[in-house]
Amino acid sequence: MKVHKTSIVIMPKNEDELHHLRRGLEAILGETQLEYEILAIAQGNIEPDFCFDYQQGDNYKLILIGQELNKFRALNVIRQYASDESKYLLFVDSLDGLTPDVLRYRIELFAADPSVGVTGEFDASVAFDPTKFFYHLATEVNLTQEEYKNKCFGTEGEPLAVKDTIWATQLSTWDKIGGMPLKSPSSFLEYQFRCLLLGYKIITR
Repeated sequence: MKVHKTSIVIMPKNEDELHHLRRGLEAILGETQLEYEILAIAQGNIEPDFCFDYQQGDNYKLILIGQELNKFRALNVIRQYASDESKYLLFVDSLDGLTPDVLRYRIELFAADPSVGVTGEFDASVAFDPTKFFYHLATEVNLTQEEYKNKCFGTEGEPLAVKDTIWATQLSTWDKIGGMPLKSPSSFLEYQFRCLLLGYKIITR
């Protein structure tokens, strides 16, 4: 099973977190045998002089963004920096619960099943009420309520949605959707919803 290169995105809040996330990720990745690059987004919270202390090589890029952006706008900006060889994008907000096995599992899902759109931990905070999970978007594409439920909810009626802390997607899926939708206050949920409407799977385990 061929597992392609993964672009792993981190958005450190300060210099200490940049050091912690990068070193921690490299240690975890060293046990996975995955091919990867780390894209670190540094906004106005990290001094440029500090950034130059970090060697930028084939598997590490530090991208300086001059203005403060929320993480979804920033993700749209850095898409252009992903390596041409990368096929997957993994966003890591925290190392909590991230192990070599978990990381490998998230990425290998795509190689095993190209129809997977997003994978991550189930987001229990999303309302189970079908009328609150972007139903208005389903009506825009003329889905019946039954079709909507079949596409967007699991066997126990749970919305197919993952948390925005550690998640992965295919870059081809990202490009097809056009990146994070920014008009909605729930950009990542809408991204997942649009994946489901296009027939992609959301894996929440």
